[in-house]
Amino acid sequence: MTEQALRPGSYGYAAELVAGADACTIAPADGDLVLFNSRNFHRVTGGGVEAERVSVSSFVGLKEDGALALWS
Repeated sequence: MTEQALRPGSYGYAAELVAGADACTIAPADGDLVLFNSRNFHRVTGGGVEAERVSVSSFVGLKEDGALALWS
């Protein structure tokens, strides 16, 4: 995706770019941790929840021995 696809004045892309694509909804409960590949198109909605949202970014990798590595 190129910078030309960005909505003016935003870091987001227009919904039309993914219209008709497969999608899923994740509805975590309070205290859940959700890990996903943020390079995939995604959006965050309030979902009617009034709780504070905390966002943390990092890198997760899989080592040759199958162990997970986490770094930032």
